[in-house]
Amino acid sequence: MDLDSRPPQPLSGNDQGVTDEHGVLHAWDETFDAVVVGFGGAGSAAAIEAHDNGAKVLLVDRFRGGGSTKLSGGIFYAGGGTELQEKAGYNDDPENMFRYVKQEADGVVSDEVLRAFCEQSRDNFEWLKGHGIPFVASGKAYKTSYPPDDCTLYFSGNEICWPYNEKAEPAPRGHRPLGHGLTGSVIFQGLKDAVRKRGIDVWPFSRGERLVVDADGNVIGLRIQRARFR
Repeated sequence: MDLDSRPPQPLSGNDQGVTDEHGVLHAWDETFDAVVVGFGGAGSAAAIEAHDNGAKVLLVDRFRGGGSTKLSGGIFYAGGGTELQEKAGYNDDPENMFRYVKQEADGVVSDEVLRAFCEQSRDNFEWLKGHGIPFVASGKAYKTSYPPDDCTLYFSGNEICWPYNEKAEPAPRGHRPLGHGLTGSVIFQGLKDAVRKRGIDVWPFSRGERLVVDADGNVIGLRIQRARFR
């Protein structure tokens, strides 16, 4: 391995501050209970949950935010009996969903993780809806990779195909916010609004460079190259 390609090693720190590469101790500039690197869909959700559980949170993004969710996302895979599934006339439950995704995972993901995913799926869908993301009943559910603008529920996987349909009752699980084209920007906008409503600190155009660990190797901080605007 090229030595220059190795990730930078963590810096050492404690309650008083961070020791740099030259052995000089610098006091902490800011303190937070949780720092989330990446202001996209996953980062936004993590920051919201941490804040709602009492943490002081910082969100850091190398650019303006949005990530791949805003750029090319828009499909939320969910099942277990969501509102859209019920309105479209499909009966689904966590066990049926598990039987399908277990076939797709083919042992790559443990049953424990798959079951947790399926059992929490409906609640996660409701969580997104609760943040104003417009998952409304619209269009016809059929198998496609790129659903039309009026379609908000479709077969995004192999649910209706053999041999998957022999072990699990087919149910559409591709949930798409109503909008034009790839609607990942719609998902991100809802989460972004929720972040701002909570007053969570966001540092755009800033990059997490090196972790900071204590004497026991626990991560206690992050060195960030922060953009500053005059």
